[in-house]
Amino acid sequence: MDSALKFTKTILLGGLCFFTLYTLSILSVRADIKPFEFQFTDSLDLQLSGQMSGDYRPALDALKRNDFRAADELSRGYVANNPKDVYAHLLLVLTWIALGDDNAIQVHFGELKNLSPDIFVSLSSEIAKFYARNKRYYQALQRLNAIASPAMPSDMILLRGEIHEIQGNISGAITDYESLLQQEPDSPGYLLAASRLYLLDDQAQKSREYSQRLARFRPNVALPHMLFGTASMMMADTASAKTSFEKVLALNSEIIDAWNRLGSLELLDENYQAARSAYSKANSIQGNDDARHGMVI
Repeated sequence: MDSALKFTKTILLGGLCFFTLYTLSILSVRADIKPFEFQFTDSLDLQLSGQMSGDYRPALDALKRNDFRAADELSRGYVANNPKDVYAHLLLVLTWIALGDDNAIQVHFGELKNLSPDIFVSLSSEIAKFYARNKRYYQALQRLNAIASPAMPSDMILLRGEIHEIQGNISGAITDYESLLQQEPDSPGYLLAASRLYLLDDQAQKSREYSQRLARFRPNVALPHMLFGTASMMMADTASAKTSFEKVLALNSEIIDAWNRLGSLELLDENYQAARSAYSKANSIQGNDDARHGMVI
């Protein structure tokens, strides 16, 4: 009987941790990069209007009406007349993207890297953002990875981390957020992302470390405690997990996942009445299969 109960507990805890990781993997796709169709329309207009020096409107209008040959001729003239203006280069490279002239793009970036490093970094950043908005993540990473690490702006490190996460490269995303945390060690956003990513990478101890740091800055926010509790569950530290989920529910009693996980932990500790009560609370918020199944037990 005891061995059967231990087996049941192991299956329950393992299944709960698997469900947690699965849920986190779904939630890991960030909404910060909003894709749009690969067209030179209003999105491009908003990106460039008011930022360009000189009268670049004719080339921009040519891009918007898909007259790429005219845009190419005009943009070459802009670059010749304003070689230090990143937006002149941006119009030219966007035109080549539309024409599919990858060789011209590579040659141009190669020349800029040697002759105008500042323009190279700024232009690489703008083109990377453009590719990312169009969900062309491979090309975006190519542009970002061409920037030397010391010269990469923090917003580009963040963009690369987001792309890595979208592509499922969790270790790459962790590296980027660790780099950001070296610059801003107390950033709640970076601490949150790192804690969540370490959970996805099955590094529960590191996740707990970052969620604990985050809780110091946001003690009255439920999410750090939720992350700490989830990481504690993965480490089979049920006592710490229960305490964390109780903190979550003290802050917000409507979080169904916290009630369900607390119920599962009470069940593991053979506190059947407490488990049933937790599942009942979850079920009262929203009828869900996890809570109903727990109440049957």
